[in-house]
Amino acid sequence: MNQSLYRKIHCLVFSIKIKSKITILFLVFLALVVSQKSYSSFEISKADNFLFCFSRMDMGGHGSVDLNVLKFELKRLFKNYSELCPQLIESMVGLFRENGVFLESYKLKGETCLSKINSQFIFYHEEYGYCLALKNNTEQKTLNYLNMKDEVKDIKWERFLKESEEIIFSLPIENVLFERVKEMSDPLLGKFVAIYTHHKYSNMELVKDTIVRLKEEAKNKEWRTLYIDELGLILPKTIENYMSVYKLSEKDAFERVKKIIKSEVNNLAQGHSIYDSLPFYGQLYSYLAKIKMDSTIEDLDYELWREIVAYDREKDYQQAIREFALTNFENYIRKTKESIAFFYVYNMKERDELFIKQIGTLMAENPNTLIFTIRGLAHYGVEEKIKNPNWRVESIIVSDGKIYETFSRGTWIQTLWMNGIKFSSEFETLEIAKVFIQDIITFTLQEEKKLNLISARRISYMAVNRMEGKDIKEIFQLLKMYKGLGIFRDSRDLDIVKKIVYDWCVSSGFLEEELDAYSPSLN
Repeated sequence: MNQSLYRKIHCLVFSIKIKSKITILFLVFLALVVSQKSYSSFEISKADNFLFCFSRMDMGGHGSVDLNVLKFELKRLFKNYSELCPQLIESMVGLFRENGVFLESYKLKGETCLSKINSQFIFYHEEYGYCLALKNNTEQKTLNYLNMKDEVKDIKWERFLKESEEIIFSLPIENVLFERVKEMSDPLLGKFVAIYTHHKYSNMELVKDTIVRLKEEAKNKEWRTLYIDELGLILPKTIENYMSVYKLSEKDAFERVKKIIKSEVNNLAQGHSIYDSLPFYGQLYSYLAKIKMDSTIEDLDYELWREIVAYDREKDYQQAIREFALTNFENYIRKTKESIAFFYVYNMKERDELFIKQIGTLMAENPNTLIFTIRGLAHYGVEEKIKNPNWRVESIIVSDGKIYETFSRGTWIQTLWMNGIKFSSEFETLEIAKVFIQDIITFTLQEEKKLNLISARRISYMAVNRMEGKDIKEIFQLLKMYKGLGIFRDSRDLDIVKKIVYDWCVSSGFLEEELDAYSPSLN
C-alpha cells in the first residue's frame, strides 16, 4: 500500500472514537479489496485471457514476443475501455504490432464470411471471455474453440454470431472478404474494398467471384460501382519513345502516356478490353469490359515515377550478392537493406500515401458508390489508413498460400514495415541475412525440382524461417573456408556459391520436412 495513504488512514482512524474504529477499518479494508479486485479480476484477467489464447495460436513461425510487456500494456488498455470498441481494438492491434506481431482485427460479415475461414483466430464472448477458435466445421456449422480453462468446446455459428461481438483477432487471413473495424458515422455514403493478389499467380475465379458479389451489393443499394486500376510503373522506354517521336519533355511525355492509359481504362465501361502481357490482367480487363465496369487509374505522380525508375533496385541487390560471394557479411547486410529500403520508400510507402489521398478525393466526389481496387499483395494494409467515418472499408487477400509464404524475404520485410510491425535490430539483421539464402533455395527448387515460383517460395520460406543466427554464421564460415581453398573466387563463380549454400541447407535438415509437407500439392 502507498505509505502516505497508509499514514492518512491511520491518523483518520485514531481521530475517531474507539467505538467507530472497527467499522471504519472494515469499510476501508473493504474499499481497498473491492478496488484491487475490480482491477485484478477485470483488467488483469482479461489480459491473461487474451494472452492465453495468443500464446496457443499457430503463429506460423513469426518469432517470440515478451508476454510480460504485452500483459502490462493490455491491462492498461482494458482499464481505459469498458467495451470492445473500435478505439480499443485499434490500440490492441497497434500494441501487438509495436511488439513484432502482425495482428489483425476483422469484423465478420455473417455466416458466408465465417464459412470461408480456415485459420485460427481469437474472439471475445461475454460469457466465455476470450477464446481461440481452433477449427471451423463447415458441415455442422460449428466452431471448435479453446477457453481460458484449457477446455476444448464447440459453439454453433448462429449462437456465436448472435452472442459474440463478431470481432476477431488473427494473423492476416486469406481468401475471405472482411469488413475492417473502424469508427462509423451516419449516413453511410459508400464502401471501399481492397482486393490484394499476386499479379502473376492469382486465383482469377476468386477475384471474379468477389467482383460479382460487390456489384450485386452495389445494385441492391442503388450505388454506382467504380474500379481503380493499379498503375505501378510506366516503362522508361515508353516515355523515351514519346519524347523522341513527339519532341516532348520527359514530364510532358509522362503525362501524355498516363492520359492514354487512363483513357484505355475508362473505355472498359464501353466494353473495350485492353491488351496486357500478364495473363492475369489480360483476363481481368476482358472480364471488366464484358460487364462494362466504370473504371479509372491510380494517379501516379511524375516526380514519384522519376524516383522509382531512377532507383535501380536490381543493381543494388546484385551488389549485395557480390558481397555475399566475397563473404563480406556486414557489406552484404548493408547493401541488401538498402535495396529493400529504397524500393519500399518509393514504390510502396510514397505510392500508397498518394493513393490514399486519391481515394479520399474519389470518396468526396462519388457518394453512393462502391469503390474497389485490385492491388499487389505487397501493398496489403492500405485500406486500414482510410479514416472517412461515412464509408465502410473491406479487404480480401486472394492467395493460394499464406501471404508471407508467397513473398521473397525482402518483400515480406517491406510488407511488415508498411503495416507498422516493429522488431529489434538483431531480428531485422537476421531477416535481411536470410534474403539471398531464401532466393538460392527458391531458384534451385525451380531448376532442380521443376516447381513453380509460389511452391518454391513456400518451401524456402519455411526452411529459412527455422534458421537462427548460428546457422547463418555457419554458412558464412563454410563459404570462407571454400573461398580460402580456392573452390570459388567471387560472384563470377556464383553457381558454385549457390550450390554450397543449397547443399548445406539439405545436409543440415532445413529442407527435408518442408519438401515432405508440400510434396502432395507442390504444383
